[in-house]
Amino acid sequence: MHVFVGEGVPFGMNRGVRFADVTDGTSNTIMVVEAGPNTADIWTKPGGLEFNADNPIEALGDIGESFLAVFMDGSAQSIPADVDATTLKNLLQHSDGTPVQRP
Repeated sequence: MHVFVGEGVPFGMNRGVRFADVTDGTSNTIMVVEAGPNTADIWTKPGGLEFNADNPIEALGDIGESFLAVFMDGSAQSIPADVDATTLKNLLQHSDGTPVQRP
C-alpha cells in the first residue's frame, strides 16, 4: 500500500492534512492505494508515489485490471485500471473543489 505525495494531495510535501482540510469530502478522497509489485519499497523508508496530475495512474506501476483504494472515510473500493485520468486526479486531490463520484 502506498500514499501519493506532492502538491494538492493529502500527503503533500510540507505538512499533514486535517480532516477539516478535506473540503471535497472524505468519501470522495483517496488516502491509500494498492500499487503494482514493481513499486515495492522498503516499508520503513519514508516516501510515497509521486503525484503527477497529468497522468496519476502511471505511478501505480503494473496493477493489472484494477487497484484497491482506501478513502479518507475508511471505506475501500476496487478502481478499474482504465479510470479516466481526470477522475483519478480529482479523487486524489482533497481540496481542488471538484468532488467526483467514485467510478
